[in-house]
Amino acid sequence: MHAGFINIDCGSSENTSYVESTIKITYVSDFGFTDTGVNRNVSAAYVANKQPYSRHFLTLRSFPDGDRNCYTLRSLTSGYKYLLRAFFMYGDYDGLNKPPIFDVYLGVDLWGKVDLTKDDKIFMLEIIAFSPNDFLQVCLVNKKLGTPIISSLFLRPLMTGLYPGGANASQSLVLLNRDNMGVSGPSPSIVRYPDDPYDRLWFPYESSPEYTQVSTTSPVGHMAGDMFEAPQIVMQTALTPVKNSSSIKYSWQPNPGGINSFFIVFFFSEMKALEANELREFNVFLNDGLLTKNEPYSPTVLMSDALLGTVGGEPEYNITLKATERSTLPPILNAVEVYTIVPVTQALTDNSDVSAITAIKTRYQVKKNWAGDPCVSKAFVWDGLNCSYTAASPSSRVTSLKLSKSDLSGAIVASFADLKALQYLDLSQNNLSGPIPDFLEKLSSLVYLYHYNSKLSEKSDVYSFGIVLLELVTGKPPVLQDPENCRLALWVQQRFEMRNIKNIVDPKMKGLYDVNSFWKVTSLALECTAQSQKKRPTMAEVVVKLKDSLKLAVGSPEMAYQSNRNIAIDGEYYDRNHYNKQETQPLSRNAA
Repeated sequence: MHAGFINIDCGSSENTSYVESTIKITYVSDFGFTDTGVNRNVSAAYVANKQPYSRHFLTLRSFPDGDRNCYTLRSLTSGYKYLLRAFFMYGDYDGLNKPPIFDVYLGVDLWGKVDLTKDDKIFMLEIIAFSPNDFLQVCLVNKKLGTPIISSLFLRPLMTGLYPGGANASQSLVLLNRDNMGVSGPSPSIVRYPDDPYDRLWFPYESSPEYTQVSTTSPVGHMAGDMFEAPQIVMQTALTPVKNSSSIKYSWQPNPGGINSFFIVFFFSEMKALEANELREFNVFLNDGLLTKNEPYSPTVLMSDALLGTVGGEPEYNITLKATERSTLPPILNAVEVYTIVPVTQALTDNSDVSAITAIKTRYQVKKNWAGDPCVSKAFVWDGLNCSYTAASPSSRVTSLKLSKSDLSGAIVASFADLKALQYLDLSQNNLSGPIPDFLEKLSSLVYLYHYNSKLSEKSDVYSFGIVLLELVTGKPPVLQDPENCRLALWVQQRFEMRNIKNIVDPKMKGLYDVNSFWKVTSLALECTAQSQKKRPTMAEVVVKLKDSLKLAVGSPEMAYQSNRNIAIDGEYYDRNHYNKQETQPLSRNAA
């Protein structure tokens, strides 16, 4: 089998692997390519009443849960082009006789609409796409019109130079037609691998009686710089008009309401050497206009060549190959490809964030519907994530990650530190253990780290408590709108070094506070939020220092005007006039 081929029998049992008998390709289970969905078998009654099906059509995977479910195809080469093909057959697998309608996306871009209600046949989607990363994702999106299903999924690597001007970083090509024009016989077969090393499917074209087939058994080579490499068996047959006709017509219509821009390729090869008095020469017209802008075209003897172009904006497309006045032979046409051009979304989630969050998902086996791009589109942002979307940045960034009650266990992995834009991290109510790793100090934007009820170091409790103290002192949120400095701790540190507490304390205090007390509390809060864990005090030290600060505050004239607030630190109660210990509910260290 060709290196790099991926052939997935969707819905087959784990560890399934078998070789297809006719074209000798190996199918594997979809286990490991997706972590959602349910394996199902098509109805036995349905199979018995229909034509024989290949094995990969007898099983499918359905996705009853979640709006978006994805397959991830890994170990690809960034910057390469790939052909992807998917088959869908409902087969009344659920006994409801209600075929679904749903959308299929490649990454975050619509690949096509699957409508299995129109007939009982197999539905196919094919696309040629550029891979910006070392993986591609195929996602099924539920439109509330039945449960999405998939029968099989294929990937084929292509030569980088193939389909120039068609598939690139800014657009993909979705197959509309790929017709082998010159085949004949009662049951002509589809040409594919190994005749086509890229396993493109060349379908027999059903021609009208006004055309006839011509063929050759001689080898057909490729012109220098051939950018499509049509298989030889396709180029050895062609279609040409019968006598007294000088044109070939080929037409298609765009899907109603769909994208109306197409990439077309016409393949030509002269079947035999022409006599001295023979000439085959023709022009190509689109509707009423000339499509070939240069001189008329003449095929080369026993060499594969192509004419290509991009067309759009028409309600229908009628291509006519018309012989010139001096041509003694009618036009000839070996094959045609027509693709819908699909623009590629450029603003995806930052690659490093994708790698980091995917590694976190894998390490902790996160049981969430995390499928597709983490942040794009906004309708499918992963559960527990918040992301930033700015016009100044081409990529979205993960800014908040909430993994509370997610059954996480073990140590905090280094992948968290790769989420460079992370501001909030909630790891509470899990079974994490070990110290808070030093690599989290690299997260310069991180302002909140929640982890209570986890078996982690007390030092991170101190950090969170320090943030709370700074909020109380300043009356400001932990994330500021200051474009140069959005972190509250750094904002306070800069003003603290100027030795002016009035620039720090909440203006709503209106000067009714003890300067020394607030100075000590602010200093303590900055110690708690030090970037290095080694420089942070223990919670016991925090309690002692905070008690001293409160004694100063309670005994000051300014505090005599404060409201009758009750403060409890480590089980000790203080009111605004004295320090008598009383019974009250303590302020939990972890609750901070």
